[in-house]
Amino acid sequence: MTALPVEAVVLDTDADAQRRHQGDVHVHGGTVALGMAREHQGDVHVHGGTVTFGDPPPWREYSGAAPDAPGHDLAPDPLTARTAADLMELLREFRIWCGEPSYRQMSARCEGAYSPSSFCMAINKQTLPTQQMLIVLVIVCSGNEAAIRPWLTAWRRIKLHSRRQRAV
Repeated sequence: MTALPVEAVVLDTDADAQRRHQGDVHVHGGTVALGMAREHQGDVHVHGGTVTFGDPPPWREYSGAAPDAPGHDLAPDPLTARTAADLMELLREFRIWCGEPSYRQMSARCEGAYSPSSFCMAINKQTLPTQQMLIVLVIVCSGNEAAIRPWLTAWRRIKLHSRRQRAV
């Protein structure tokens, strides 16, 4: 059994009432016990030292980039890139369009799979990142897997074009 000393706000998803818990949160085999008095089975979310049970509050969920106002699509279009430098500049603009998450936030969003310095180096260079890094960058910035397709298409086009140029 693991004990986590926290002050927890427990959301009762049935009654939309909040209950506070101070003390240890015990985890044992998928069951959470608050100070050994009350048990909960289901989703447990930890955010900044706060534990919630059930669905996390919507304001706590990472929703990624919000869409622009109707008729004003300001998102950078990766399909306009012709060179690696173009695509990297658009990727930096995309990060800004997505709210300019810090490199630490980006690392946290991928659960530490990449360090903040890895993101900093990848996004600030003029050469193409690996395909995997591009996918991760787009997802951690936008929070939207559907956003990957145009970025991958542009990456592949530039990568294949540069390969063909070297072969000539």
